[in-house]
Amino acid sequence: MPVVFFFSGGASSMKAALESPDHGVAYRVVGAVANRDKNEAPVGWEIADAHRVHVEYINPQDLPTREGFYQVVLDYVRETTPDIVGLSGFLYKYSLVDEPFLGAYANRIINVHPADLSILASIGERTAWDLGRMGTEQRKIHMRDYPYEHGVSMVKAGCKRLFTGDDPVAMAVLFGEKEVCSTIHSVTDVCDGGPILVQSKRLPVDTAFVDKMLARNALDRISAYAHELQGRMKTECDGPAFCGALRLLAEGRMGIGDDFVTLDGKTLPYCGHQLDSTE
Repeated sequence: MPVVFFFSGGASSMKAALESPDHGVAYRVVGAVANRDKNEAPVGWEIADAHRVHVEYINPQDLPTREGFYQVVLDYVRETTPDIVGLSGFLYKYSLVDEPFLGAYANRIINVHPADLSILASIGERTAWDLGRMGTEQRKIHMRDYPYEHGVSMVKAGCKRLFTGDDPVAMAVLFGEKEVCSTIHSVTDVCDGGPILVQSKRLPVDTAFVDKMLARNALDRISAYAHELQGRMKTECDGPAFCGALRLLAEGRMGIGDDFVTLDGKTLPYCGHQLDSTE
């Protein structure tokens, strides 16, 4: 199964895919797109060079409109004819992919997000830093065991995925989560809102430390802890989950719909397929 990756920085998920034993067997990376040059994103470029992956550099400064940028991206990707496009830390002007590329590759673009996107809540526009542990007072619903259609109906009724956007690990820590995981989801026009394919194994949160730092109002220490935890997730959670999703897609076992994901012909629950520590 041919795959093209997009990256803006370290491209850790692309690295995991290239180094997986499934690469060249179940799937292969046939190209990459970068919106930063070798000086701005040296690690991602070095990974591609080491594995002889061609990187198409598309300079956003040359294409000031989003539509113009993604038209050039679409023209290149169509030449490489991938079945799947993987986003490995890719951002364009603080947003994910847009039209005309998004429509042309609907249900074929996947992204990794360092949080459990199956947790819903209704919290308005306030952030975790505004709320602190007040987040535990909000109606927080873990959808791990719920059918996908139930989660969709709750979102339509006004609930939102809680840990989206920037700093999701810090948000999860502040909201009292005892574990964190990474989520592979299909990319739609809603940021971090597409159907969930796979979730990684879960790493424990040191809640005792977080409670102690909250008592001291030491948010900088909590932020540093969350950053360290997210660093672990890049190798222990992001990469394995991305590779697991690619393998299932390549084997034809997994399918992506507009608002659901199937595995072996059955619709997955809202949380997608859960990887264990051996996968």
